[in-house]
Amino acid sequence: MTAQHNKKYDAEANGMLRVETWAEVYSAITLLAEEDDLKGWKEVPMAITLYSTGCPKCKVLKKKLEEKGIKYTENNSVDEMLSLGISQVPVLSVNNKLLDFSTANDWVNQQ
Repeated sequence: MTAQHNKKYDAEANGMLRVETWAEVYSAITLLAEEDDLKGWKEVPMAITLYSTGCPKCKVLKKKLEEKGIKYTENNSVDEMLSLGISQVPVLSVNNKLLDFSTANDWVNQQ
């Protein structure tokens, strides 16, 4: 016997929303929050820091962040970078996860 729970009409008949992408999930949650007046639910902002010395790669990453409209803070403190174990720049910190230049570029491109 095949389970019927994955058919669209079953989901709708039971008052469920059927979504196929993360964008649809976000839209559905936002809509439900507005309809139910759920107070306190909001998007959590990302903490993004660009550790930079102003080198050419640092400038490339900084330009990409700005072109995408991604808000970030820039940190040029070599002492702080060393304390975090950063030995090469640029490094992008996204919610305290350190991304090297290549990974940071990929991340920015996906935003």
